[in-house]
Amino acid sequence: MNNTIIIGYDGSPDARTALTWALDEAARTLAPAEIVYADQWPIWEPAASLVYWASLPSRRRPAT
Repeated sequence: MNNTIIIGYDGSPDARTALTWALDEAARTLAPAEIVYADQWPIWEPAASLVYWASLPSRRRPAT
């Protein structure tokens, strides 16, 4: 059985509360945790340019 805790995060205050709870739960149960960040895409820019921008190594950083 996979006991990974998947945490959805969008930057909202409620998401921050959920993130804190989920990370505490992962630490308490020794379960791995993965954070999935969601954001609203601007409607004025082609999606292809956003994929390129997000894939730049300088934009990547480990979750803390």
